[in-house]
Amino acid sequence: MNQSGSVLYYKGLNGIRAIAALSVLFSHIINGANQLYPELKIHSLDMANYGVTMFFTLSGFLISSLLLIEQDRTGMVKLKDFYIRRILRIWPIYYLYIFISIASLYFLMDINIVNVDILYYLTFFANVPFMLGAGTMAISHLWSIGVEEQFYVFWPWFFFNTKNILKKLIFFVSIFYLLKVIAFLAFKFTDYDIFYSILKVNRFDCMGIGGIGAVLYHYKSRVIDFFTS
Repeated sequence: MNQSGSVLYYKGLNGIRAIAALSVLFSHIINGANQLYPELKIHSLDMANYGVTMFFTLSGFLISSLLLIEQDRTGMVKLKDFYIRRILRIWPIYYLYIFISIASLYFLMDINIVNVDILYYLTFFANVPFMLGAGTMAISHLWSIGVEEQFYVFWPWFFFNTKNILKKLIFFVSIFYLLKVIAFLAFKFTDYDIFYSILKVNRFDCMGIGGIGAVLYHYKSRVIDFFTS
């Protein structure tokens, strides 16, 4: 681990990032090939779903590690500074991408995607149309950014007081999973799937598991020694 100022870098995570990115890439390539050539019938193994799950878990691990380090250094988590860092890191490139996508589609393909649904993307609620099985051309994949931004709203509050932090995070993940099971059973027996779709798309549980991993690693838990032995 290299740590300089607010920069946190774990070299060992590069391989996991590569696997996750390639999983998403190959899944989309296979889906595109199946649409263009239905006779191929290539099975994608749901690689994109697994890749995104890995990315969310990594995100939870890294953001939680930063919060733990800040708590150790200063004795507190400065919410204002945290949100400013997140905004400067994500918002400029996020909005630039949306602008380029809108302009490219309009001027190159004569397609106008500016409508009321664009508000979901401008306010980091891109996961809402995604949950409803809809999406806007060229920017629908931004749903994952929406999930992360919503996660950042409440996650730092867990680290205001790191006493019993592991128990708090385990409790959060357990409750989320319990709600997922209840929602799945409700969907299975009633075909009412909106509640399950919301919990499935919003991978707060995956990011929570990443947070648990960060706590175990930060405090040099024997659990980490066990899994890496």
